[in-house]
Amino acid sequence: MSENPIFDVLSNALKAKTITDAIGNLQQAEVFLNSSIGSIDLKVIACLRKIVLHFDFQIIRFAAKLYTKICALAPRNDLHLMLDLSNDIFLLTENLKGTEIAEDLEAGVKEILVHLIQHGGLEREQLEAVQQLLDKKTAINYEETLNLIIQDIQDKNSYAVNRLMDMMSSIPTLKEQFLCYGTQLEPVLDALILNATDDMLLRFSRFLENFIFRVNYNVKLGGIDDGSTHNHIYKSSETRLLYIHDGVFYTSLKILQILQYASNGDNPILGVLIRRLWNYYPEQRPSIYDLVIDNFKKAAPIADDRIKENAAVFLYVILHSADVDGEFKGRLENEKEIEALFKHEKYEETAQEIIFEAEKAVEIDQTQTHIGFPLSVMIQSGEKATRIIEVQEANSILVWGFATESYDISYSLSRVDLPQPEVIIEEEKVVCDQIPSTGVRLIHTPGLYQFTWDNEYSWFTGKHLRFKVSLLKPSTIPKNSSQDHKDIHQIITITHPDKMGDSCYSNPSSELLEVGIHITQNQVSMLSHNIREDALFTEDSELYPIISQYIETISKKTGIISPIIKIGIVEKTANKREGLENLGAIAIARDVDAVALFSEQSLHSHTLIAVVNDDGLRSCVVHKGRILLSEDGEYLGDLSRLEVQDPATAISILLSMFGPAVVVISGANFIGQAAVIIERVRPLVPAHIWQKSIIRESVYASSVAVEAASKLHYLHYRYKSTL
Repeated sequence: MSENPIFDVLSNALKAKTITDAIGNLQQAEVFLNSSIGSIDLKVIACLRKIVLHFDFQIIRFAAKLYTKICALAPRNDLHLMLDLSNDIFLLTENLKGTEIAEDLEAGVKEILVHLIQHGGLEREQLEAVQQLLDKKTAINYEETLNLIIQDIQDKNSYAVNRLMDMMSSIPTLKEQFLCYGTQLEPVLDALILNATDDMLLRFSRFLENFIFRVNYNVKLGGIDDGSTHNHIYKSSETRLLYIHDGVFYTSLKILQILQYASNGDNPILGVLIRRLWNYYPEQRPSIYDLVIDNFKKAAPIADDRIKENAAVFLYVILHSADVDGEFKGRLENEKEIEALFKHEKYEETAQEIIFEAEKAVEIDQTQTHIGFPLSVMIQSGEKATRIIEVQEANSILVWGFATESYDISYSLSRVDLPQPEVIIEEEKVVCDQIPSTGVRLIHTPGLYQFTWDNEYSWFTGKHLRFKVSLLKPSTIPKNSSQDHKDIHQIITITHPDKMGDSCYSNPSSELLEVGIHITQNQVSMLSHNIREDALFTEDSELYPIISQYIETISKKTGIISPIIKIGIVEKTANKREGLENLGAIAIARDVDAVALFSEQSLHSHTLIAVVNDDGLRSCVVHKGRILLSEDGEYLGDLSRLEVQDPATAISILLSMFGPAVVVISGANFIGQAAVIIERVRPLVPAHIWQKSIIRESVYASSVAVEAASKLHYLHYRYKSTL
C-alpha cells in the first residue's frame, strides 16, 4: 500500500479481473477526490492512463468523469503533471469526436493549458509542447470557399447554396459547423441582400432548416400486449448547438429577415422557422417582433390554409402567454391586417395545449431529423471509419443516414462499452451512391454505441462517405402507460412499492440506489454501483441483516445520502418474502425472465430466447420486447415444463419452434460451455433457422442474474411503459 489512497484504488482497478470491479474502484477514486482524500500526482495520472488503455471503451465514460474531476483539482504549479494530463486527455478524445464527453474533456484541458501560458514559468520546450496541444485542431480557412460563394451569388447563380452546403459538410464536427454558421456568413448574407433570386431564396430557406432545427417529435411506439401503439414525445439531444455562439441566433435572424422581406407569404416553412426562433431564444424576442408581425400580415390573406392555420395558432399562443411583453401584445391586437387570423377556427384555447411540431405522431421508422449537414470522411482501401455516439438516456431513438460519392460500403452499429462489443446491425456492401442508406433504432440502454463504415474488402478504391447521426431523447411518459398489462405483473411484481414509483426513471435522480439480489439455494449475491458481494445463509431470516449491511456499505462508498432504494430480487421461482419491506421498494421475478429482458435491451434482437441451467433448466422467449405468454398466462417455451432436460436437445426444440433467434445461455452449468452447446445444437436445427441464429453466453457471464436484478425496477418501468 502507498500513502496515496487514490493511487491504491486505481492500482486495484488496473488489476481487476472484471470490468465491474474496475469501475467500482474508479468510483471509489472519485469519492476520494470529492472528499479531498489523497493527492493527484504523476503516479495517479500514469495509472489512469494504463486503465484506459487496458479496458478501452468499457471504462471510458467512468474514466472521463474522473479526468474531468482531476482537471478541476490538479495542482497548476506541477508543469510536468499538467502536460501529461493534457496529452492523455487529448488522446482519449480522439475516438470520441463529436460527443459531449469529448467536448467537456477538451474544455477542461484547454483551461489548464491557457492557464499555464498566461501565468508564465514555462521553459521554451514546455511552451512549445503546450502550444502544440492547443493547436492540435488545425483552424479551417473558409476564406477561399466563401469568396467563391459570394461570387456565385453576385452572378445570381443558385449553385452558391450548394457550394455552401458542401463547405459545411467538409467541417469535421457539428459543433464546428454551427460555429462556422454563427461567425463566418456575414459577407455571404450581405451579398445575398443585393443579388437574391427566387430559387436562391428557396434554397436558403432549406439551408436554414438545418441550423434552426426541429426539437420536438411525436413518435408512435408499439405496445407489448395487443400490437397497439402509444405516442411518445421526444426531443433532440443536440439543442446545445443552438446556443454554442450568439452568432447562431443573429445569423438565423438575418437570413429570416431577408427571406421574409422577399416573400409574398406562400413559403410554409418561413412561419415555422420564425416560431422556432421565438421558442428557442426567449431573451431575444424583442429583436423578432417586427419579423413576427410582418409574417402574420403576409399569412393572413393567403389562400393556403396550412400557412394561415399555423399563423393563427402561433398568434393565439403569443397573446395568451404570460411571459410576452404587454406592449407587443397590444401591437398585435391593434393590427388590422391580421384580423383574418383572429377569426380563424384554430385561433382557440386548444392552441396552447399543442406541443409545437409534435402535433401529429409518426411511426418510428419514418422519423427524420435535419441537424446541421452530413459530416464527411475519406475511407481509404483496406481501412475503416468509426463514429461514437453517447446515449445518455434509456429508450432514446437513434436516427442515421449515409451515402458514398461512388461505390458501396459495409457498415455496422455496435455497443462498445461492454466486455464484448454487441453487434446490433451489420450489413455488407450497402449500395448508397445514388440514394442514401437510412435507419432508425430504439435504443433501450444508455451506453457508447459505435458506427463503423468498413472498406477493408476493397483492394484499390477509396470511398468518400458522408454521414449524419442524430439522437432523440424521451421527453415524457406516454399518457396511457399507466394502464395495467396482465402479463407484466406475472413477470415482474412490485411486492413493496414506495412513494416515488417510476418517477425516478422518468426524472432521473442522482440519489437513486439500485440493488440487485440473486438468491440460489443457500447463497445470496448482491450488486449495486458495480460493487458485488456474496454471502451464505441458511434461513430466510438471515437475509434482512445481510442485505441491510450491504446497502449501508454501498451508501458509504458512493457517498449517496438518503438514497431512493430500489431492490430487485431474482431466483429460480419468484417468492414474495416478508420482512424486507423496510429496506426499500422490492421487485421480484424469475431469474430467467430478468436475464431475458436485461439481455434484450443490449442485443436488440427480434426474437431472444433465454435459457438458464442452474438447479434445472428453465427458459423464456422474448419477441419484439414482449415475453410470450399463452392466453391463460402460461409461459411459452418454458423448458421447466418439459421432460427433456438435455440442454442441447432442449435448445434445438426452442429454436425450431421460435427461431431464428439469439439464444442467451447462463447459469452455473453453462459456464464455458457455449462452444460445446453450439456444436451439439447445430445438426438438430433446420438450416434456414440455424443460419440466422446465434447461441452465446451473456457478456456478464456468471453475474448476469444479479446484474439483471439490479435493473429489475427499471425493467418493470420500461416493460410497463411499452417502450
